[in-house]
Amino acid sequence: MSKGGIAVAKKHKVGAYDDYVAMNKTSERIGWNLRFQYTYPEDVSLGISQDLDRSEIPPQLLEIHWRFLNLGWIADHGRECIFMSHLLRRILRLHGFNAFTKQVVTYWDNPARGRKHIVGGPSANVAEYDIDCHVVVVVDDKFVLDFSLSQIKFYHGAIAPNCIIGEWADNHEYQDCGISGNVTWREVKPLHPMIRHQRLEFRDEVMEKTREYFRKYQF
Repeated sequence: MSKGGIAVAKKHKVGAYDDYVAMNKTSERIGWNLRFQYTYPEDVSLGISQDLDRSEIPPQLLEIHWRFLNLGWIADHGRECIFMSHLLRRILRLHGFNAFTKQVVTYWDNPARGRKHIVGGPSANVAEYDIDCHVVVVVDDKFVLDFSLSQIKFYHGAIAPNCIIGEWADNHEYQDCGISGNVTWREVKPLHPMIRHQRLEFRDEVMEKTREYFRKYQF
């Protein structure tokens, strides 16, 4: 427009959304790929329950596994279920998911190979400062993300999973994960009394890992 023969630029009110767009145009942080899928999840040692309709699994829950894998956290913390689950829960909540931790016993088997494993049950082989429990993350009361199963892979070979995504169900029936075997979870109540103590011990590390994650990925 012009005023008195002089061209005047039209003012544009900058709001919070404009600031957000401007920031992300120059941001090097990675956003979600909403078409993310695993063609062969077993290639990355991930089991996915066939009780779930793959088209109904939010792609972010699959991609979050890929992100944790690439950050090295599955390898580094795959036997630290309390740390892993609380880190995963925190990041998922910051992404807007309704995520909670649950203490469980995970029962896994592979009948074709005659293999069985229990994670989180009473054990005489507990190392010093470890506790005999297992913790997973449940999203929307429907999906269970169990990213701390490295001991299954360690004891049962290359095709055994170190992570499983399944259906959170009350029937305790085994869920078929194809080549990755079968799995079921049983919730444990009350919580092991040492879980809160361990959460307190690694609280600062969870915060630092969260900052590390969001230096690479967008909210």
